[in-house]
Amino acid sequence: MTGCEGTRLSVLQEYNQQKTALFSYEIIDNASVTEKGMKIFKAQLDDNLKRLNLVDEAADKVIEVICTHYYMRHEASRALLGAMAGSDNITSMVLIKDKETGDILAELKVVSKNPTILGSAQGLIKQQADKITDYIRGQKS
Repeated sequence: MTGCEGTRLSVLQEYNQQKTALFSYEIIDNASVTEKGMKIFKAQLDDNLKRLNLVDEAADKVIEVICTHYYMRHEASRALLGAMAGSDNITSMVLIKDKETGDILAELKVVSKNPTILGSAQGLIKQQADKITDYIRGQKS
């Protein structure tokens, strides 16, 4: 990855990870994510959380993913025009909340960008879900 592309996570309020924590999650689309894009994101997030045994609908914590910006170039535009066609961009706010009280336990901002002709929209969407999962399971990188 070069410095201009990839996914970065900014911690606005640190989460004190508990090894036995389980979560339910919800996704709020405030960015008009395409149906295909949302399907990819939900599948990746769900697969990650289930594989790591972090998800349980009866959990006392909820992960709220709020999609705030979504733009993906058409594949032909990406190939022909590269950065001149703009930059693929996904931005999400992630809140980890106490399900009963609604108290915010953590707040994150996750930004994924790709101005190059390399990569794919699907790959960038999956990076977004992976970065969220990495943070929740305790990898703070």
